[in-house]
Amino acid sequence: MDGVAYAFWPHQTLDVGLSFSSFLRPQRSRVVVGVIAMAAAGVLTAFYAYLSGPLLVALLTGEGPGRFAGVSGTEGPWITTFAFVLVGVALVKGLVHLGQVALLTKAVEEAGRGLRHRVFDHLLRRPLRAEGVFSRGDLVTRVVDDVARVQQAVFEAPLVLIREGVAALALAGVAVFMAPQLAALGILVLPVTAMGVAALSRKVKEAAAAGQAETGHLAARTLRGLEARREVKSFQAEAAEGGRFDAHCAARARWATRQQVLRAFSPLINEVSAALAIAGVLLYAAGLVGRGALSAAALISFLTAIFMLYRPVKAMGNALQARAAGAASIERVDEVLALPQEEPVGSPLPALEQTVALRGVGFRVDDEWILRGVSVELRKGEVVGLGGPSGAGKSTLADVLSGLLVATEGQWGWDGSWGAAGEGARLRTQVSLVPQRPLLLDASLRENLTFGVLEESDDELWRALARVRLGQWAQGLAGGLDAFLGEGGVPPSGGELQRIALARALLGSSSVIVLDEPAAGLDRCNEEALISTLGRLRIDHAVLLITHRKTLLAAADRVVHLEGGRMPSAPASEARWKSCNF
Repeated sequence: MDGVAYAFWPHQTLDVGLSFSSFLRPQRSRVVVGVIAMAAAGVLTAFYAYLSGPLLVALLTGEGPGRFAGVSGTEGPWITTFAFVLVGVALVKGLVHLGQVALLTKAVEEAGRGLRHRVFDHLLRRPLRAEGVFSRGDLVTRVVDDVARVQQAVFEAPLVLIREGVAALALAGVAVFMAPQLAALGILVLPVTAMGVAALSRKVKEAAAAGQAETGHLAARTLRGLEARREVKSFQAEAAEGGRFDAHCAARARWATRQQVLRAFSPLINEVSAALAIAGVLLYAAGLVGRGALSAAALISFLTAIFMLYRPVKAMGNALQARAAGAASIERVDEVLALPQEEPVGSPLPALEQTVALRGVGFRVDDEWILRGVSVELRKGEVVGLGGPSGAGKSTLADVLSGLLVATEGQWGWDGSWGAAGEGARLRTQVSLVPQRPLLLDASLRENLTFGVLEESDDELWRALARVRLGQWAQGLAGGLDAFLGEGGVPPSGGELQRIALARALLGSSSVIVLDEPAAGLDRCNEEALISTLGRLRIDHAVLLITHRKTLLAAADRVVHLEGGRMPSAPASEARWKSCNF
């Protein structure tokens, strides 16, 4: 879907719990083999319990276990045989466990990776003006932490339930086979235990939901604090900012503590229930053994199976609590996937030959008009300057012209052909936007130029760098086009980063380039370099230059003015920028 433009459309709510299976389909062979391995491990666990009674009785009495006719004897051969059997079972069980962990871990991680990518891709395809639904920190938490909890709840926990459930059923089968009366007595405590765990799960879900919300607030506070370090230091407000951060930490800690304490009640319920069951079983078993209705070997195997049941039952309880805690994260991820998304639009526009224009364009957010009745025309081979006070709607106009925002009303024109406002996303296929703060990838210069989607030769990359006066700078880098930029690499200056973004725009197939405050933060030298670059851009592009700087507007072929979301007449615009009355 790379290179395809998108427009706004309401996206249907998705149920992650149900759709998660789609991420498992490529891993189904691993899952099937892994589940078979889990079942085999459960059966082998029960086999241990089954052997324990005959073996212990044989050791105490000196007689071979009569249940194994081909193994029993009066001397020592049966002991040797039993030893080999135990070692063999342990080896097979260990290999089976290793296999199921390797297979299922790979399946789990690949499924989680698919879900995380889907959520992130969905966020990338949201309309620009939908950014305020969740804070950035909350979105980061949902993509990173909540998806991990969904992975655990939807896939890992069910696998644990399958694995431990098979082991529990096999051990319960041994217990029933060895002493059905005692097994029936132990089953009586299950309904009480189940009701307690179910009530606890609801409380865990509530605490998990509140805790994840606080984690999102904490992430947002972290981002804001780090971004505002200059202001914080300037006002010597480190302690105050630290206090606000600590308040979020305290709220998150309260809910995390509550969740863990609630989850800790599950083992308490399980252990007390198990202790009650075992106490009743022992009292009843004493009478059965005394009457000769139950052999010592059967009692030992039964008790071994019951005691071994504790681990899988405890693991199943923990898995159920993980599912309860993950239910809150499923809802949070569902909320992200239910956000409005963009839809692929029609075929791309042809290269511009003459003019691109907006006519009577308006853009509204709720009941507020950001733009109203705006008309502007750009001709190939010219630079049009756009001035106006802060908040006039200049960046919104840039986004509409770039096809990043679909106008509420009006038309757009391309070489004399006019399209409705709702089809404005097609402009994205021929218009490149260079924002005020261009993106710098933590990657090579080559990847920063191609953005990972353009396929350009080295000669084309060098020509683009030369056009924006970065050729000598790039040649001086260790590695040239392969030099690593960004964090841990070469940090380009503000002016160099702007010109890297310009070179990136030149490399695409775009016929129109929109520069949104390209001189923000640049010194006089870099501003002059940018002015020189503008002369080269106009050769085969139409350029819209948005800026407050009079020196840059003076380099434009003509200047238009925007104020209050409206565009005055051409003479008024000319008078405004010449007087710098922005």
